[in-house]
Amino acid sequence: MLKVVLHITLLLIGTAGLSGTLQAQEQATPEEVVQKVKDAAKYLSEAGEAGLKNFQSKDSEYVWKDTYVVVQNCETEQIAAHPIRPELAGSSFADAPAFGDLKSGQLGALLCETGQRPQGGWAEYLFPKPGGKEPSRKLSYSKAVGNTPYVVLGGIYDDKVTVEELEKIITE
Repeated sequence: MLKVVLHITLLLIGTAGLSGTLQAQEQATPEEVVQKVKDAAKYLSEAGEAGLKNFQSKDSEYVWKDTYVVVQNCETEQIAAHPIRPELAGSSFADAPAFGDLKSGQLGALLCETGQRPQGGWAEYLFPKPGGKEPSRKLSYSKAVGNTPYVVLGGIYDDKVTVEELEKIITE
């Protein structure tokens, strides 16, 4: 009997560990990214600069599944807050790595530009996946934060979906 209980206990522990592994690998959907970015824009428009601290930790509500929300200051052309790499706060767009056709600084400007559209917008670019070195196709949704110089953004890695398909999500 003790062997059966021990075996079941070990099986349950193993299953719980597997569940955690699968959750860690779960990918955010474009719809989730849009909603989370819109929520972040609303929060930051109400909290102002003091709210930036809520985007500076891996434990932030703006970190989920395989993605997170970043805050950029489009007036100063700097990263204002980054939950995965908080040390990047205050760094210039020009200091960011460049991949593909974009030169240093152009990615931040692109994300600010798309974020300034009335509903925000999606941008496509190459960027390494977390922990990776080789650039992959990334798509980010960015949205301006009312009455601030900030744009908030979150992204997905996807080789198939088009920017046109993603833009439809914004207007639904």
